[in-house]
Amino acid sequence: MLPRALTRVVRIPSVWRQIVHNHQVHCGRTAALRGRSSCSIVNFSTAKYKINLCGHRSRYQSDTNSRLGLLLGGFLGLFGFHDEKDEEGKVPQSVKRELLKAQKAHSNGDYSTADQCYHSALHLLSSTEHAQNQTYLEAKAVTMDKLANLYLEQKKYRQAEATFKETLRLIVTATGSENGTDEQEAMIEISLKLSKIYANQTRYKEADIGFQWCVESAKKCLDENRTKDHLALLGICYESQGKYLMMIGKSQDSLLAYGEAKKIAAELFKKNSLQYATLLTDEAAAFLSLGQPAQAEQLLQESLHIMETLSGSQAAQNMAVTSYNLAMVLAMKDTTDPKTEIYLRKSISLLEALKDEAMLEDLELYYYTLGTVLISQGRVEEARRALKKAKVIASKTGNSVLLEHILQAINSQTQNCQ
Repeated sequence: MLPRALTRVVRIPSVWRQIVHNHQVHCGRTAALRGRSSCSIVNFSTAKYKINLCGHRSRYQSDTNSRLGLLLGGFLGLFGFHDEKDEEGKVPQSVKRELLKAQKAHSNGDYSTADQCYHSALHLLSSTEHAQNQTYLEAKAVTMDKLANLYLEQKKYRQAEATFKETLRLIVTATGSENGTDEQEAMIEISLKLSKIYANQTRYKEADIGFQWCVESAKKCLDENRTKDHLALLGICYESQGKYLMMIGKSQDSLLAYGEAKKIAAELFKKNSLQYATLLTDEAAAFLSLGQPAQAEQLLQESLHIMETLSGSQAAQNMAVTSYNLAMVLAMKDTTDPKTEIYLRKSISLLEALKDEAMLEDLELYYYTLGTVLISQGRVEEARRALKKAKVIASKTGNSVLLEHILQAINSQTQNCQ
C-alpha cells in the first residue's frame, strides 16, 4: 500500500496558450511563447496545477506574452520606442532598456533584479509631463501586468492582487472603455488570475464570483463575435473553473465545467490534440476523487494514447505526468501490478530525456514512488537505488519534506537487511 501522500493525481499544465491564425494551431510549452507576433494569441497564465486528494498545490509561471500586451500595441516588441527625447506619444529607449533587463532577469529567476527594473520603468513612465498620455498609460499597464505576474510567480498574492487591480484601472483609463472586445478579453484574463489568487487565499466566495464572471463574460464575447480566440478564451475559463471546483472538493461540478471545455477543445483543436488529452486527465482526477478509479483509469489510458501520437517537449512532459497518474491509479488497486512499474519507469524516462530543471520536483517524486512500489514488492536493492536517485534530486531542489521521507525509507530498508 502506498503512503497516503502519494495517492494523488499530478495535474498537467494548461495548454490552451496557442497561436490561432489562418486556421493553424502552433503548440508551444506553457509560458514559452516569447517575442511578438502579428497573429492573434490567446495567452493565459494558468500554469501548473497539482491536485492532491489530501490537499492542493499550485505553481504559477511567468506570463511573458499576455493578451494585454497585444491589446496595448505590443509594447515590448516592435512599437513605440524612440530616442531619449521625451515626447508626447513616444516612449523613450530608457524605458525599453529597463523592461528588457527586467524580462531577462525574470526569465533567469532573478526576481529581485526584475522587480527593481520593472519599478524603474514605472518611475520613468510616471515622472514625465506626458504621464497621462494614452501611450504612456498603455505602457504603464503592460509594465504593471508583468510586475503582477512576477509577484504571482513568487506567490506574493497580496502584492499581485493590488498590482493586477491597478492594471485593470490603467486599461480603462488608457482606452477610455471597459466594454470594447479587446478590453473585455484583457479584463477576463486578469480576472482569472485574480480568481486564482482568491482561491489560494481561501477567499472562496470571491473566487466563486470571479470564475463565474469570467465564464459569463467569455460567453458574451463569443456571442458578439465568434472567433477562434474567443472560443479558446471560453475554453480556458471553463477549464480554470473546473480546476477550482476540484480544489474545493466539488468534483461533480468540476466534471460539468471540464465537459464544456472538452467540447470547445474538440471543435478548436480536434480530439487528437494535446488540449483534448489534458482535459481527459482533468476528468480522470475528478472521477478518482469521486471514488471511481475504473473510470479514471479509462480516461488516463485514452489521454496517454493521444499523447503518444504527438511530438515535442510539451507533449513529452504531459505524457510523463499522465504515465505517472496512471501508475498511481493502478497502484491504488495493487502495487504488484507489473503495469504500475512500467508506467512509473516510462514517466521517469521521459522526464530524464527532457533534461528540464523545472521538472526536477516531479522527477524526484517519480523516483521516490518507484522506490516505494519496489519495496512493496520485496525488491529491496532496486528500491534502494531508486530512493538514492530521489535523494540526490531532492538535495538539489531543497525539498526537505520529501527528502525526509526518502531518508526514512532508505534507513528502514537498511535496517530490514541487517
